[in-house]
Amino acid sequence: MDHILSFQISVAGDRVYQHICRFAAAEYQRRYGINLETFPEMFVYGTTPDDEIVACFGASWGSNHRHLTTEWYIPEEALASYLGSPLTTFPRSKLCEIGTRVVNLPAGCNTNSVRTSVAMSAALLLHLYKEGGQFSLFTADRSVQVIAKQLKVDLMQFGAPDLSRRDAAYVKRWQPYFDVPRGCYGFNLAQAAAGCSDMCGQLTESGFVFDSGLFDPTPMELVVSA
Repeated sequence: MDHILSFQISVAGDRVYQHICRFAAAEYQRRYGINLETFPEMFVYGTTPDDEIVACFGASWGSNHRHLTTEWYIPEEALASYLGSPLTTFPRSKLCEIGTRVVNLPAGCNTNSVRTSVAMSAALLLHLYKEGGQFSLFTADRSVQVIAKQLKVDLMQFGAPDLSRRDAAYVKRWQPYFDVPRGCYGFNLAQAAAGCSDMCGQLTESGFVFDSGLFDPTPMELVVSA
């Protein structure tokens, strides 16, 4: 079967990472007029059979940041309740943030942006779970509800982003992004793993290729948490 898109992982410092950053930056500039200055630590990215980068979805670990961006937008009490412990005691190595999701498919590509986003989400969440992540945070528009439904993943909703803890310059710079209605969300990665694994299996049968480095050797045996 001819493949439609291939998905791999890239981390800061490897040969593909800067190309992905430039792809993401160009799309943010085109869509929102925002000049991206910082990028996630890793990306799941999609390429065509001609090796053209057409999609990316990034992630960063809480252990590498005093505050992940989404942490600024959620009341600490709500986040602590979700994590099951105060932020001061929750292991930051188990907390991550996903974001910078971009899809720009060429004409004639035999898929669409929603299906591509579902594929990247499944691959990224499963990879983060494999790496020891427990919870992921993010901001997104309403399309995330479609993605979560297809992956059979419970979506924790924290409400609209609270920008009151960010300075005026930050709010002004990112206003075009927040002009689109967005919410703050979370995924329990253990709960998400089985649905993401099933979805990757289905997509593999329909022309999507996932690099083996994204997953455990036996991803279908992942267990859904209670």
